Amino acid sequence: MRVKLSNFSEQIYKLKNSFFVGDFELQNYKVFKYTADFNGILVNGEIPALPLFYGNQSIEQFKAVELIFNKNLFDIEKKFFGQSISYENAPNNLVFSIEQLIISYLTILKECPIEFSSDAPVALINQLNSNFKNNTVIKLKIGRDSISAENKRIKELLDKGHKLRLDGNRMLSAPQLEELLEGLNLKNIEYIEEPFSSYEEWENFSLKHKIGLALDEGLQSCIESNIFPTNTVAFIIKPSLSLSVSGILRLRNNKVFEDRKVVISSSFETGQTFNLLIHLASNFDTHHGLGTLGHLMLPESEQNMFNQVGDKIHGHPISYFQI
Repeated sequence: MRVKLSNFSEQIYKLKNSFFVGDFELQNYKVFKYTADFNGILVNGEIPALPLFYGNQSIEQFKAVELIFNKNLFDIEKKFFGQSISYENAPNNLVFSIEQLIISYLTILKECPIEFSSDAPVALINQLNSNFKNNTVIKLKIGRDSISAENKRIKELLDKGHKLRLDGNRMLSAPQLEELLEGLNLKNIEYIEEPFSSYEEWENFSLKHKIGLALDEGLQSCIESNIFPTNTVAFIIKPSLSLSVSGILRLRNNKVFEDRKVVISSSFETGQTFNLLIHLASNFDTHHGLGTLGHLMLPESEQNMFNQVGDKIHGHPISYFQI
């Protein structure tokens, strides 16, 4: 079956507050919405296109895409679920979009893969501030204030019983991180995410055996080489940027995932795509990084679409976005 994509539209969501990632000022999130025709069955799809990751992508480069679909070849652990498209070297956001499209189509046929069949998916999420009960898992950005101020902040949160995940965004040096962690009880710090600009610096870090490392930006290259830094304890995965759905499900039974947390992370996705991330995250028993939705200026029709209660976020059936 040849499936054409049509009726493209572009939607841009502004961030409530822009911020810099390196030299790039992130001001908005962009998504391309479309319709796919599976022999008369129309399915809604979308391509997440965060400018930080995908620059100036435009609708034009996707208008000629066709999906060649054969249900007999379906394999949830293969790229495009074993299907093919008329696009060479497809960027990962297109791979993600096509896989999401196939899941939606199979849901309409009532043949949805078990991983995405829940009518009420629930995922645990870490919090981005401390206004919650004790023992909540909190993600805290570091390297943006003075060392003494951040050390004090971390100590206060640990003293309240919180578990912390620190995110360095490759902004620290080893001496700075050593000073930042001085005098802290490290047992309730689950990990630190990408603190240095290179893994070589991590290998020379004096505390690498006392605090775990989470891979984010460098995860793809580590998986491809099958070489991981010392004391790697977690993988932070943005499915629309790397691995997509099939890649994550393909690796979940791989030895590299043994005793390591798989943390699904959002990148300002909305609606249909964010809902799929909740489904995906619900397959992994840990707190996930699905907090970016709150940074967007959403239209009234999309506000409060997802219900968060404490450290749980509730999604919708896949079919919710096909009505």
